[in-house]
Amino acid sequence: MLVIWVVLAVLSDSLPFVVELLERLARLEAALAERDARIEVLTRRVAELEALLRRDSRTSSKSPSSDGPVKPPPRSRRLPADRPPGKQPGDAGFTLRQVEVPDEVVRHRPAACRCCGRSLRRAPVTSMETRQVFDLPEVRLHVVEHRLEHRAAGAAR
Repeated sequence: MLVIWVVLAVLSDSLPFVVELLERLARLEAALAERDARIEVLTRRVAELEALLRRDSRTSSKSPSSDGPVKPPPRSRRLPADRPPGKQPGDAGFTLRQVEVPDEVVRHRPAACRCCGRSLRRAPVTSMETRQVFDLPEVRLHVVEHRLEHRAAGAAR
């Protein structure tokens, strides 16, 4: 019984403090609810303004001149394929075979050693690598001038 009286005495002394804490908690919850409502209003407003920024001549009745200098990148109308672009593995290639006698041979001689920098002018050739470039000949116009001669016999002059 003594314990109950001690607990009641302690509670009666701290009751004003508990009431004050409960009142403060109620004020803070009201302020929080007010701020939540304000955040909701501002979030909606930001979404509206962002939608206005996204508008251009394709998504509204604005004229194309109001779009500004930056154009969006063109979107491809092609559907994505199952395969990567380019030649597929296993397909036949179209390699041009090297010819035995090319029209022109250009020799590329190294001037100096890459490692030590010494001249390679008199050094023997140890190996050679060949590559051929196939160029189409220059297309030129073939111009033919036609001259019509006018002549008359001696009596018809």
